[in-house]
Amino acid sequence: MLPILHQSYCRDEAWSVLLSQKSLSDIFTLTLKDVHQPLFYYFLHLWMKLFGNYEYVTRTLPFLFHLLLVVAVFFLLLHLIKNWKSSLLGAGAVLINPFLLNYAFELKAYSMFAFFTIIAFLFFLKRKYILSSIFLALMLFTHNFAIFFFIPFIVCWG
Repeated sequence: MLPILHQSYCRDEAWSVLLSQKSLSDIFTLTLKDVHQPLFYYFLHLWMKLFGNYEYVTRTLPFLFHLLLVVAVFFLLLHLIKNWKSSLLGAGAVLINPFLLNYAFELKAYSMFAFFTIIAFLFFLKRKYILSSIFLALMLFTHNFAIFFFIPFIVCWG
């Protein structure tokens, strides 16, 4: 097993677990007083209800979003460069990127945010604006930095 899957929680990760064990309405209320958005905690709440709250189980949620990010990058690159070999190489680079791989096992919203960002951009490029808007909204409820992506999307639509 990967060593990262059985390391202890840091303070922020422990807070994520504690917050996600609350009810969905409590999660929303408590994130109003926090700097983080509630969507990741909702997903983690449901994940822990389904699979338990062991450290290795909770760390698989961001890893799942990391794998979804790799797939999304593949399709984004395939749309942009129309070459599946280069797209596969680019997706492989995302898979083993040390920064993204670190976030893939950190119990925070970073992998989820990256996935939503790439999917929103992919749908925007494919002119599927409703789907792009849905993922932009999901971005806004995932991380505060989403506003920096949201504004350029709005400018391009206008």
